[in-house]
Amino acid sequence: MARYIFSMLQGESIQSVTLPFLIYQTAKMDLKRWRHVILIWVCLEVICFGGIQYGWGALVYILKDEGIHEDLCIEEPRGGKNATNSTAAVAVHCPDQDARFNLYYSAVISAFVVFVTLGGNLFSKFGTRVVRLIFICLFWVGCLMIAVTTTGTPWLICPGLLFVAGGGFVFILTSSQVANLYTKRSSTVLGILNGLMDASSVIQQAVKLAYGVGIQRQMAYFFILGISGMSVISTFLFFPKAFIKRKFETRKMKSLEEPAQQSREEINHEYRNIRSYLCDPLYISHVVWFTILYFRFNYFIGTVNSYINIVTDYRTEKVSYFTNILSYTMFCGVISSLCAGLMYDRGKERYSGCISEIKRKLMPALIPMLMCTTLQTILSGLVFVPNENVLYVSFIVFTIFRSYLFSVGLTFIAEMFPTQVFGTLYSVLVTCGGVGSLVQFGLYSWSQSYGSAFNHVNILMLIMSTLAFIHPTILLLKCRESNKQVCDAGKTNQPDIKEEVITVL
Repeated sequence: MARYIFSMLQGESIQSVTLPFLIYQTAKMDLKRWRHVILIWVCLEVICFGGIQYGWGALVYILKDEGIHEDLCIEEPRGGKNATNSTAAVAVHCPDQDARFNLYYSAVISAFVVFVTLGGNLFSKFGTRVVRLIFICLFWVGCLMIAVTTTGTPWLICPGLLFVAGGGFVFILTSSQVANLYTKRSSTVLGILNGLMDASSVIQQAVKLAYGVGIQRQMAYFFILGISGMSVISTFLFFPKAFIKRKFETRKMKSLEEPAQQSREEINHEYRNIRSYLCDPLYISHVVWFTILYFRFNYFIGTVNSYINIVTDYRTEKVSYFTNILSYTMFCGVISSLCAGLMYDRGKERYSGCISEIKRKLMPALIPMLMCTTLQTILSGLVFVPNENVLYVSFIVFTIFRSYLFSVGLTFIAEMFPTQVFGTLYSVLVTCGGVGSLVQFGLYSWSQSYGSAFNHVNILMLIMSTLAFIHPTILLLKCRESNKQVCDAGKTNQPDIKEEVITVL
């Protein structure tokens, strides 16, 4: 990069070299040539700022230790209220405190959809640079609010976490364009970015570890706010004002499903008709599938602190230990997300020769979707076993499930629809998932209303998990139907092999 900038400056006087001049010159650089540098940079951004809200369990531990809403806790002997031994160990039970924190997280996830919708539409309308600058400022405000939260102003954690989550979403939304610079491994790049967003929860774990050695939460979040300034550099240096578009690809294929002639004006008109994509049955089915699994994901994150407390009998040292284990396990999500991306790309290569265009696009997503749906069903079953050893398995299954959920959820839309409408379609997807999560707090309240309520709620979650298998089934039936139509058409029409230019904008 330094050599490139130096070559640009040759022939220019030192006096004429200004920051606007550097921004203008670097904006003209060949993005394809510098794609590896850009990828490394955006990976650092995503892992540092993309999903800090997913470290909610570690943040709750810090807030509890600082005494936030401590007045809602009660103390009982470990043998229960009927214990007569005055020297019995005392257990602190905080169902009301847990409910308050769950309310905060539910409010954040529900209000998060507003930022998702706003960010997606701004991205589609104004391009990359404007939306990144706006949401970087929101991220800074969120870090500041979390830093200044005290026992007197505990409610600040809610808007603070919301702004941090909203800013993080735009990091992954705009960084996903970098996949367009990789022709053959675009799904793998998207998988890596989603895995790093998952691994971003380790930032909150780092804050927890720093808190354990005496560094205050306030100082840690001021530090995060400071280093997030690197995102402003990439906004002007690496990203264009509008979008990073894919290149033209020339392929030989047999065309039996598309009209023989289609003008460029018709294609552009089709791209502009966003309503046709929103009403597409496959897109609607994908949204329903994602909403169910996204709800399961958020419910686990929101209740994980309570879940660990129940399994460990509210032992503080055990809660801290398993909270650390969860964070470290989620940090390894980048590996499972990489596997999800490679699986998707391998599927695209396998079915690239299919005559049926529908089968060529849908089949690569089928196996990852089935795997993701199966994992969340297994997770819903594991929570019925209140054993500390099962916690390790639950954390591993949850991490892999989350990796496949966001990798497949994003990649499916990126592969099926044009870049111009990607921001809107992806924002609608996450928005619907957030709206579906509005019922979370009702389930939180239900799970604490009586003794066996926690298991009853998980039975409901298990039933919902099975409904998610409908979407992969629809994809499979759609592929079989399309393949049958192509075979029937091949019996009556002689297929013509032609050269065509596929424009993926």
